[in-house]
Amino acid sequence: MGWRELVAGTMPTGAPFGVHPNDQKRAKESIKSAKSEGATFSDFAGQVFTECHKHLSHPINYDTVSAQIERAREMWGK
Repeated sequence: MGWRELVAGTMPTGAPFGVHPNDQKRAKESIKSAKSEGATFSDFAGQVFTECHKHLSHPINYDTVSAQIERAREMWGK
């Protein structure tokens, strides 16, 4: 499974990125995989953004999307 698919499992139904222990494991795997494939954080954030559009109610609350991306950024740097 590629990192993009792993990102999809990190925030089911709009939950915060990687907040549940199982989601956190997937988040860490997705970050490790993305980095090993040469993805930048911008690439990764774009996928988080795409997943937010799939899973969050419409109209999209961009504060929520920003919070998801910020949480991903925190995990990316660890």
